[in-house]
Amino acid sequence: MVMTGGEGTDPNGDYIDRNTFHDIQADSWSWRKDRSYDGGKTWLEGVAVIRAVRAGE
Repeated sequence: MVMTGGEGTDPNGDYIDRNTFHDIQADSWSWRKDRSYDGGKTWLEGVAVIRAVRAGE
């Protein structure tokens, strides 16, 4: 699943974010945030990365 649209400003300027959920399993998933400073023409990949695993009961 890919979601695009988070917007903001940082020291590099105005940006939009793209969040991708991948490697989705019954007990885990991965997430990656990419960022664009040119309206989505180019992307800085892996600005943030999460690997989530379901906690045991």
